[in-house]
Amino acid sequence: MTHCKPTSTPLGSPIVSDPVPPNALPDISDDDLKPKYQRLVGCLLYLAVTTRPDIAFASMWLGQFGSKPTHTHFLAAKHVLRYLAGTHTLALEYGSDSSVAPDSIQGYLHNMGCSDADWASNSLDRKSISGYCF
Repeated sequence: MTHCKPTSTPLGSPIVSDPVPPNALPDISDDDLKPKYQRLVGCLLYLAVTTRPDIAFASMWLGQFGSKPTHTHFLAAKHVLRYLAGTHTLALEYGSDSSVAPDSIQGYLHNMGCSDADWASNSLDRKSISGYCF
């Protein structure tokens, strides 16, 4: 996917409602789908935790299908890769010099934590999603 067409969002709008074209993943057999999907999602989760929080929701959402992924899920994971290809210069930077920060945010440059949760937002299984950031 080195020369793929980049996209501007980590996940598509209808996340996995579109049918998969028959020739979408010709190089991945049904037997190879699960291990390759799990490996890809594991790499995306690692990126989300270490330097790319912008893909955290997409990675977590894709991880929910690790035991029974479909070709549609694999295409959604490849969509995240296309997003990463278009935003490869973005990353977290720790310990930046506060003197170069705009005056409007000088008072906010300190350690803080935020969390958010929803209750049973998934209409398929009524599971909740929560997250935090420090």
